[in-house]
Amino acid sequence: MSNSLLLGALLFLAVAHPFFPVESFGHAVFLVAISAVLIAAVWAVSRHRGVLLAGLSLAAPTFIAAWMQHVIERPWLTAVYLVFGALFLGFTAVVVLRQTLGSAAVTADTIAGAICFYLLLGVIWALIYALVEIAHPGSFLDGGRPVGPDGHHSLVPELLYLSLVTLSTLGYGDILPVTPQARMLAALEAIIGPLYLAVLIARLVGLAASRPSPSV
Repeated sequence: MSNSLLLGALLFLAVAHPFFPVESFGHAVFLVAISAVLIAAVWAVSRHRGVLLAGLSLAAPTFIAAWMQHVIERPWLTAVYLVFGALFLGFTAVVVLRQTLGSAAVTADTIAGAICFYLLLGVIWALIYALVEIAHPGSFLDGGRPVGPDGHHSLVPELLYLSLVTLSTLGYGDILPVTPQARMLAALEAIIGPLYLAVLIARLVGLAASRPSPSV
């Protein structure tokens, strides 16, 4: 059930930016979506006390920095939010993957966990892309112009789109990585996406095949 909640929060995050106008309350809606992901992620890793405490120690500063940088737009504050966000979601992704691949049977929550890990990869890479853009402005171009025309607030929503199309190897090419660091990160994401799907399918098929046949 916890993985299903996280999956719902991640899907909400994916549609939060394009369906709510930036010029009115789009940034706030995206932050609400990010907050929902953080809360659902904490719930997803709460099965063991030690893991929960470690998750909370990363989730709390991420949550605080996310809302502070919405009110106070400073590059260093946005960088803190991005670093802690990537660390916490990376931690969550590892925990969810271990729970998914270590499951004794294929259930709805197992499948939700597998999808969560895939989407978490996309969000983590978007945060890393945004961090690279802050450190090296102009690393990503949208139609020949720098991404994030509305400031640092719009970096993650814009680069989340790039991350998801790169992860799925769709690659429309409308937003482009142009610096060596950005290109290498995009290449690594494009490699990891299909590789994970191949490993995932093999694992789920193995779990299903290992289930004892019902006695006649």
